[in-house]
Amino acid sequence: MNIVSIAAFMKRKIKSLRYCDRYTLLTWLNWYAARGWLAYVEKDGKLLSAGVARPVNETILGLMDHEFKTVRDQAHYLNDPKSGMIYVEQSASNSPQALVGIVAALKNRFPHAQEIIFRRKSGAWKIKKYKLNRFMKLCMKLNLESVG
Repeated sequence: MNIVSIAAFMKRKIKSLRYCDRYTLLTWLNWYAARGWLAYVEKDGKLLSAGVARPVNETILGLMDHEFKTVRDQAHYLNDPKSGMIYVEQSASNSPQALVGIVAALKNRFPHAQEIIFRRKSGAWKIKKYKLNRFMKLCMKLNLESVG
């Protein structure tokens, strides 16, 4: 799967990315891809899910409501490769199972991770935090052809 296809998929699925110009979106995704922090799930050549995540330290939990002025401000903030926490910054999916597939791929990339956090909006922005091993049990039930 190429980065341009992933960018187009995420732009269609994620409202906040719809207004992002192509160059900025591809630069942002390439920053994650270069570090191995971009994951996707495909089946039969069709992209089902894509997301970007990074290892962060605990202090990000107190800053999740902070609004960053640029994507670059947020992308470079509080990365900690040896952290026990994965922050899924953006994800887009056609199904809940495909989202779990992204987490399976990220678990392989972040061997120290014990927890996973998402920032979701259901009324007000809220942090959703899960124990990764518990979440990973769902991943074992998947039967997808390709997890990238």
